[in-house]
Amino acid sequence: MRNQKKKIKNNKNILFVCTGNTCRSPLAEGLLRSLLDENSELMVHSAGIFASSGSPASSEVISLLKEKGVDFSHFRSSLVSGSLLQEASHIFCFTPDHLSFLETYYPAFQEKYHLIAEASGGIVDPYGGRRIDYQRVLKILEESFPHLLRLIDEENLSSKL
Repeated sequence: MRNQKKKIKNNKNILFVCTGNTCRSPLAEGLLRSLLDENSELMVHSAGIFASSGSPASSEVISLLKEKGVDFSHFRSSLVSGSLLQEASHIFCFTPDHLSFLETYYPAFQEKYHLIAEASGGIVDPYGGRRIDYQRVLKILEESFPHLLRLIDEENLSSKL
């Protein structure tokens, strides 16, 4: 996906969900935004199941995204809510526990839930870790995004049939 911008139409709204919305999900949000064509109608957001609303992304996330040409210094965390889930067309969770939480407390949106990196059992939280831990998350996300974008496009096509 290097230097290749992706254009997705039809007002898709992606929500990445992790625990605190300061590490994994903001990294995914910023990275995916950086990969989209400027004319893309894809909206990208993130939230946490136990987030403290208004917290900045971790300094490692801001630094890694800056290296990708993305200024995420303005980012502030959000708590998962029914309205965020309702607005989303696709909701990507980082671990089976996040998925289970959403299925338990927000069962009405189950058809929207997906697990990132399903084969690995989820993506470990780098919170409090070293830079290399954040770089691992970034690498997994970069490897996962082609599949996620295909999934979004395929569901878009099937909804038109």
